[in-house]
Amino acid sequence: MSVVDTRLNRKVEYGMLASFYVSLLTDRQLSVIRLYCNEDLSYGEIAEQLGISRQGVSSTLLRSFDKLDQLEKDLGLAKAFYKLTELSSVLSKLKTDDPSLIRAKQIVLSMISAEEEKHGI
Repeated sequence: MSVVDTRLNRKVEYGMLASFYVSLLTDRQLSVIRLYCNEDLSYGEIAEQLGISRQGVSSTLLRSFDKLDQLEKDLGLAKAFYKLTELSSVLSKLKTDDPSLIRAKQIVLSMISAEEEKHGI
């Protein structure tokens, strides 16, 4: 995997983590993360848009990413969500008319939908 691919994957990962932990981030952290991860703006563009220095953007991103890493380590909301989606995928591939399996699929899908709604995913 190239450096560009790795950087892009990290941006996507942090953008998703911010969706899960939005209420635990400051307004500035959230703004900088969204502009950097979702809008793909450069540090300079973010600095200009928010009226802060490039160093301010860099510092805010580093602190924000550290905070998101710690939140995910402690709470694991994103990991749990991805496990639910993986389980849903496995369940959907099973071909059976067993009412218990059908009900399990419904429960998992409703849990995923609720999380997607709650976190704006």
